[in-house]
Amino acid sequence: MMRFLSFIFPVVLPRLYSPCTSPSPGLSGWLKPYDFVFTWAQPLAVLWILIMTGANYLGVRLGGAVQVFLTSIKIMFHCHRDCGRIFFARTGRARLTLSGRT
Repeated sequence: MMRFLSFIFPVVLPRLYSPCTSPSPGLSGWLKPYDFVFTWAQPLAVLWILIMTGANYLGVRLGGAVQVFLTSIKIMFHCHRDCGRIFFARTGRARLTLSGRT
């Protein structure tokens, strides 16, 4: 979810902290050094999990209502996106006709 949120709010993407970690002595033959990137997406994801946990804690009906609301948003997004692709495509190949041929 945070990756998709970064398309709307690009401020989520910049690095906050990026240490270069190296493996413990004796393990360097098996493990390679790696960069751990810490961005705003991680704290926002934790906050989102806490909000959803709180909604589910308050009751099954409230948690179910929140999930139905979020699912309906996703379905509407996909329907609008697909209708836009079908009806507003500029190339002949991407445009679908009623006969089913492209």
